[in-house]
Amino acid sequence: MRISKAPTNEALSMPFLSKNPISHFLQTRNISKQSFKTSSTISPFLARFVVRSPLPPPVIRTGLGHLTADAKNGDNNSKVGSILIQRNARTHGSSYFLNQNVPRVFSTRRQFSSESKVATMSANKDIATLAEEVRKVLPERFRDDAWYLIVASTLVACNKPEELGPLYTYITETSSGTALNYEAQKRVKARLSDLLMKEWTLVGIPVVVIAITALAKVEKGVKEEDVKVPEKRKSIDINSAIPERGTKFLQAVYKENLAPIFASWGSYGPDFEWMEKAVIYGLFLSDHEVLSPVETELVCVSAIMCGGWRAPTIWHLRGLRRMGVSEADVEMVQQAIEIVAKWSGKDVTGWPRVKDVPDVIDD
Repeated sequence: MRISKAPTNEALSMPFLSKNPISHFLQTRNISKQSFKTSSTISPFLARFVVRSPLPPPVIRTGLGHLTADAKNGDNNSKVGSILIQRNARTHGSSYFLNQNVPRVFSTRRQFSSESKVATMSANKDIATLAEEVRKVLPERFRDDAWYLIVASTLVACNKPEELGPLYTYITETSSGTALNYEAQKRVKARLSDLLMKEWTLVGIPVVVIAITALAKVEKGVKEEDVKVPEKRKSIDINSAIPERGTKFLQAVYKENLAPIFASWGSYGPDFEWMEKAVIYGLFLSDHEVLSPVETELVCVSAIMCGGWRAPTIWHLRGLRRMGVSEADVEMVQQAIEIVAKWSGKDVTGWPRVKDVPDVIDD
């Protein structure tokens, strides 16, 4: 959706885009000219925006209350479509009407809801196709439930966090052939939550917050126990146990390559070495209560690779190898990541591959 700023309570005149649903509606009725105006009843805040929706007709999303249209009588060359966007004082919903001079496009909130459902089903179909493509290229060991970790992590890293909503719906309602029960859904949520708790350290928090919101919108049957702070978050030893755990996992991933990396940080080293051991790895990446070490590396590889960082990508391709994943399987994991990245509009040209890892690692 594109939002253009417009002066408050003033008439607006601009051409419709060819793909605009109202434009389509007017053009199919031989209305050759169009004009906009915002009524004096619209609030100053809402009047600042004129929303032009790219959705196909008849769906129009304005979020501004009631939408009214009229067409003046006359020959084809003199007909003018006048669109009046008004705030309805009686509702905050998105009901849309055309006046009696023009055939009605929408009449009820329910009709709009059904159109939204169709759009959601279409999005889920796209996710289903993507999921099947990913599962086909992955090694057998990752086809059960690690596949969606790769898909979710890659979508977030490719700036498609809103797609986690349709992905969750597909996982819980379609992927296994039957809808998952409460406990199975709870497990999926725990895994996606842990993925995001880890991935924010790699891609940043804003995009992860959007992903969380997308997931929250589609979750069902939330119980009181589901919104309590986990016990492990209430008592954290940030000065001893957590850094030790983080250091242990760092050494498992990097081995002899860790010290040279730390040494390259100069006078900034002490602070950032502590951050890596106590926070990034300590609190998050080395917490394997939900996701295993291998699954954690799947998240790391997909997130970092999609960021375009060559050296860190090689570090974590190597990390997967050191977690016991064969070179052939790591290559298949990368192919799965690339499928999702391309689906998201990402260029994967020149990405490093597992064969570029300089270290000799025995299978």
